[in-house]
Amino acid sequence: MTTRSYQPLHNPVSPNLNGALHCIGYDADTERCVILGFDVNNEVFRPMKLPNGLGKKVSRYKLLLFQKSLIALCCFDSPLVFSFEIWVMKQYGSVESWTKMWKCNSPGFERGDVLGFRDNGEILCCAYNNSRRIIISFDPNTREEKELLDAPFTLFDGIRYCESLVLLDNGNAVSYIT
Repeated sequence: MTTRSYQPLHNPVSPNLNGALHCIGYDADTERCVILGFDVNNEVFRPMKLPNGLGKKVSRYKLLLFQKSLIALCCFDSPLVFSFEIWVMKQYGSVESWTKMWKCNSPGFERGDVLGFRDNGEILCCAYNNSRRIIISFDPNTREEKELLDAPFTLFDGIRYCESLVLLDNGNAVSYIT
């Protein structure tokens, strides 16, 4: 039995799905980026391939939870323009189920980040240019952007809050997301 070596890459927020924490990792053997799912119960990493054509090229990736039960992969095309693609894994663990959902360009901004998804399906982003940092909501169906507020902070990230009564020190606790 051979073991593989994976190097986790920076991902500040790890989506928790199907009992595993997820991050982007690098597989030195194949020279490709993969999704690493850390199974919390068994304490093992399980790699999942990125969509075909991704993983080899140098790009910035971010994982998010989409519709509370699917993994979304944000691929940032360029460090000079705020442009990204969003891929969704429709069936957890199935590489064939990756679907490219949106390609977004915001030419008025030099940089940006995807913070998450709103309950109404809009994409929440933080966009930057030389003079402004703003939080915008992007509707992928109508392609409309709404400015929500000026962001007074240099670094900004969004974390979805889910109220829970689960006791973390209980080994057989079960979590339910509503």
